Amino acid sequence: MPPPLLRPFPFPTLSIGTDIAHVPRIARLVASPRTLPRFLRKVLTSREERDFHLRFPSKLRLRGGNHLSGDVLLRGPGAVDRAKSEGAGENGDGDYARWVERAAKFLAGRWAAKEAVVKACSWRRLMFDEVMVLKEDGGKRVYGVILDEREVRKNDESDTMRQWHEEPTGQVVQLSISHDGEYATAVCLAADESLAL
Repeated sequence: MPPPLLRPFPFPTLSIGTDIAHVPRIARLVASPRTLPRFLRKVLTSREERDFHLRFPSKLRLRGGNHLSGDVLLRGPGAVDRAKSEGAGENGDGDYARWVERAAKFLAGRWAAKEAVVKACSWRRLMFDEVMVLKEDGGKRVYGVILDEREVRKNDESDTMRQWHEEPTGQVVQLSISHDGEYATAVCLAADESLAL
Protein backbone atom coordinates (compact mmCIF):
# COMPACT_ATOMS: atom_id res chain seq x y z
CA MET A 1 0.00 0.00 0.00
CA PRO A 2 1.47 3.39 -0.97
CA PRO A 3 1.96 6.07 1.71
CA PRO A 4 -1.25 8.05 2.46
CA LEU A 5 0.08 11.31 0.99
CA LEU A 6 0.36 9.80 -2.50
CA ARG A 7 -2.63 10.08 -4.83
CA PRO A 8 -3.92 6.62 -5.87
CA PHE A 9 -3.79 5.35 -9.44
CA PRO A 10 -6.99 6.74 -11.01
CA PHE A 11 -8.01 3.47 -12.67
CA PRO A 12 -8.05 0.87 -9.87
CA THR A 13 -9.70 -1.77 -12.05
CA LEU A 14 -6.77 -1.85 -14.52
CA SER A 15 -3.76 -4.11 -14.14
CA ILE A 16 -0.75 -4.69 -16.35
CA GLY A 17 1.33 -7.81 -16.85
CA THR A 18 4.40 -8.53 -18.93
CA ASP A 19 6.60 -11.50 -19.75
CA ILE A 20 9.57 -12.45 -21.91
CA ALA A 21 10.36 -15.86 -23.41
CA HIS A 22 13.67 -17.18 -24.79
CA VAL A 23 12.96 -18.62 -28.25
CA PRO A 24 15.82 -21.23 -28.25
CA ARG A 25 14.41 -22.76 -25.04
CA ILE A 26 11.04 -23.18 -26.76
CA ALA A 27 12.81 -24.44 -29.92
CA ARG A 28 14.31 -27.36 -27.97
CA LEU A 29 10.78 -28.47 -27.09
CA VAL A 30 9.42 -27.87 -30.60
CA ALA A 31 12.24 -29.79 -32.28
CA SER A 32 11.49 -33.00 -30.40
CA PRO A 33 8.54 -35.08 -31.68
CA ARG A 34 8.28 -36.48 -28.15
CA THR A 35 8.00 -33.18 -26.25
CA LEU A 36 6.10 -31.05 -28.81
CA PRO A 37 2.63 -32.63 -28.23
CA ARG A 38 2.95 -32.32 -24.43
CA PHE A 39 4.13 -28.71 -24.74
CA LEU A 40 1.24 -27.81 -27.05
CA ARG A 41 -1.30 -29.36 -24.65
CA LYS A 42 0.24 -27.43 -21.74
CA VAL A 43 0.33 -24.01 -23.45
CA LEU A 44 -2.57 -23.99 -25.93
CA THR A 45 -6.29 -24.60 -25.70
CA SER A 46 -7.72 -27.22 -28.07
CA ARG A 47 -8.80 -24.49 -30.50
CA GLU A 48 -5.37 -22.84 -30.41
CA GLU A 49 -3.69 -26.21 -30.91
CA ARG A 50 -5.82 -26.87 -33.99
CA ASP A 51 -4.90 -23.41 -35.33
CA PHE A 52 -1.22 -24.12 -34.64
CA HIS A 53 -1.34 -27.35 -36.69
CA LEU A 54 -3.07 -25.52 -39.55
CA ARG A 55 -0.45 -22.77 -39.48
CA PHE A 56 2.55 -25.08 -39.00
CA PRO A 57 1.84 -28.45 -40.64
CA SER A 58 4.11 -30.85 -38.77
CA LYS A 59 4.62 -33.38 -41.57
CA LEU A 60 7.81 -31.70 -42.77
CA ARG A 61 10.55 -34.30 -42.64
CA LEU A 62 14.07 -34.70 -43.90
CA ARG A 63 14.99 -36.95 -46.77
CA GLY A 64 14.91 -40.47 -45.42
CA GLY A 65 11.97 -39.62 -43.12
CA ASN A 66 14.02 -38.53 -40.09
CA HIS A 67 13.38 -35.36 -38.13
CA LEU A 68 16.19 -32.90 -37.50
CA SER A 69 17.58 -33.23 -34.00
CA GLY A 70 16.94 -29.58 -33.29
CA ASP A 71 20.66 -28.93 -33.13
CA VAL A 72 20.73 -26.58 -36.10
CA LEU A 73 18.46 -23.95 -34.56
CA LEU A 74 19.94 -24.22 -31.10
CA ARG A 75 23.37 -23.06 -32.27
CA GLY A 76 22.14 -19.48 -31.98
CA PRO A 77 21.22 -16.58 -34.28
CA GLY A 78 21.86 -17.27 -37.96
CA ALA A 79 21.98 -21.02 -37.42
CA VAL A 80 19.63 -21.72 -40.31
CA ASP A 81 21.88 -19.81 -42.74
CA ARG A 82 24.97 -21.51 -41.32
CA ALA A 83 23.30 -24.92 -41.64
CA LYS A 84 22.63 -24.25 -45.32
CA SER A 85 26.24 -23.23 -45.92
CA GLU A 86 27.44 -26.30 -44.03
CA GLY A 87 25.57 -28.53 -46.46
CA ALA A 88 22.18 -28.99 -44.86
CA GLY A 89 20.62 -28.31 -48.23
CA GLU A 90 17.36 -26.72 -49.25
CA ASN A 91 15.37 -29.95 -48.79
CA GLY A 92 17.10 -31.18 -45.66
CA ASP A 93 17.96 -29.78 -42.26
CA GLY A 94 17.52 -26.19 -43.45
CA ASP A 95 13.80 -26.67 -44.21
CA TYR A 96 13.12 -28.34 -40.89
CA ALA A 97 15.23 -25.79 -39.00
CA ARG A 98 13.20 -22.97 -40.57
CA TRP A 99 9.98 -24.76 -39.57
CA VAL A 100 11.25 -25.15 -35.98
CA GLU A 101 12.39 -21.52 -35.89
CA ARG A 102 9.03 -20.17 -37.09
CA ALA A 103 7.01 -22.46 -34.81
CA ALA A 104 9.23 -21.66 -31.81
CA LYS A 105 8.89 -17.89 -32.34
CA PHE A 106 5.12 -18.25 -32.56
CA LEU A 107 4.89 -20.42 -29.44
CA ALA A 108 7.31 -18.22 -27.48
CA GLY A 109 5.02 -15.27 -28.23
CA ARG A 110 1.99 -17.24 -27.06
CA TRP A 111 3.81 -18.36 -23.90
CA ALA A 112 4.80 -14.76 -23.08
CA ALA A 113 1.27 -13.52 -23.83
CA LYS A 114 -0.38 -16.06 -21.54
CA GLU A 115 2.12 -15.38 -18.75
CA ALA A 116 1.42 -11.64 -19.14
CA VAL A 117 -2.34 -12.29 -18.83
CA VAL A 118 -1.82 -14.43 -15.72
CA LYS A 119 0.28 -11.65 -14.14
CA ALA A 120 -2.21 -8.91 -15.07
CA CYS A 121 -5.18 -10.85 -13.67
CA SER A 122 -4.07 -11.23 -10.06
CA TRP A 123 -7.72 -11.27 -8.92
CA ARG A 124 -8.19 -14.74 -10.48
CA ARG A 125 -5.87 -17.74 -10.35
CA LEU A 126 -5.46 -18.52 -14.05
CA MET A 127 -3.94 -21.47 -15.86
CA PHE A 128 -2.83 -21.38 -19.51
CA ASP A 129 -5.88 -23.40 -20.61
CA GLU A 130 -8.10 -20.61 -19.25
CA VAL A 131 -6.52 -18.00 -21.54
CA MET A 132 -6.95 -17.90 -25.30
CA VAL A 133 -4.91 -15.69 -27.64
CA LEU A 134 -6.77 -14.85 -30.85
CA LYS A 135 -6.18 -12.70 -33.92
CA GLU A 136 -8.56 -10.00 -35.00
CA ASP A 137 -10.39 -10.90 -38.22
CA GLY A 138 -8.28 -9.90 -41.19
CA GLY A 139 -5.70 -8.16 -39.03
CA LYS A 140 -2.35 -8.76 -37.44
CA ARG A 141 -3.37 -7.58 -33.97
CA VAL A 142 -4.01 -10.12 -31.24
CA TYR A 143 -6.18 -10.00 -28.16
CA GLY A 144 -6.68 -12.28 -25.20
CA VAL A 145 -9.79 -13.93 -23.79
CA ILE A 146 -10.03 -15.05 -20.19
CA LEU A 147 -12.39 -17.96 -20.66
CA ASP A 148 -15.50 -18.28 -18.54
CA GLU A 149 -15.40 -21.31 -16.25
CA ARG A 150 -17.92 -23.27 -18.31
CA GLU A 151 -15.80 -22.61 -21.41
CA VAL A 152 -12.76 -24.10 -19.65
CA ARG A 153 -14.76 -27.21 -18.76
CA LYS A 154 -15.82 -27.49 -22.40
CA ASN A 155 -12.14 -27.61 -23.40
CA ASP A 156 -11.82 -30.78 -21.34
CA GLU A 157 -14.67 -32.53 -23.14
CA SER A 158 -13.97 -35.12 -25.81
CA ASP A 159 -16.09 -33.45 -28.51
CA THR A 160 -13.40 -30.98 -29.57
CA MET A 161 -14.62 -30.65 -33.18
CA ARG A 162 -17.65 -28.72 -31.90
CA GLN A 163 -15.45 -26.37 -29.85
CA TRP A 164 -13.34 -25.34 -32.82
CA HIS A 165 -16.30 -23.79 -34.60
CA GLU A 166 -17.80 -21.98 -31.62
CA GLU A 167 -16.80 -18.53 -30.48
CA PRO A 168 -15.33 -18.53 -26.96
CA THR A 169 -17.08 -16.73 -24.11
CA GLY A 170 -15.14 -14.71 -21.60
CA GLN A 171 -13.50 -11.40 -20.81
CA VAL A 172 -11.38 -9.66 -23.43
CA VAL A 173 -7.97 -8.30 -22.43
CA GLN A 174 -5.61 -6.15 -24.48
CA LEU A 175 -2.39 -7.84 -25.64
CA SER A 176 0.72 -6.84 -27.50
CA ILE A 177 3.30 -9.43 -28.60
CA SER A 178 6.72 -8.51 -29.97
CA HIS A 179 9.72 -10.49 -31.21
CA ASP A 180 13.37 -9.47 -31.34
CA GLY A 181 16.09 -12.00 -32.16
CA GLU A 182 16.04 -14.79 -29.60
CA TYR A 183 13.29 -13.22 -27.49
CA ALA A 184 9.52 -12.84 -27.56
CA THR A 185 7.82 -10.45 -25.19
CA ALA A 186 4.22 -9.61 -24.39
CA VAL A 187 2.27 -7.02 -22.43
CA CYS A 188 -1.32 -7.38 -21.19
CA LEU A 189 -3.73 -4.73 -19.98
CA ALA A 190 -6.73 -6.17 -18.14
CA ALA A 191 -9.64 -4.87 -16.07
CA ASP A 192 -10.99 -6.53 -12.96
CA GLU A 193 -14.67 -6.95 -13.85
CA SER A 194 -15.68 -7.40 -10.21
CA LEU A 195 -14.43 -3.88 -9.36
CA ALA A 196 -15.90 -2.32 -12.50
CA LEU A 197 -19.49 -3.32 -11.67
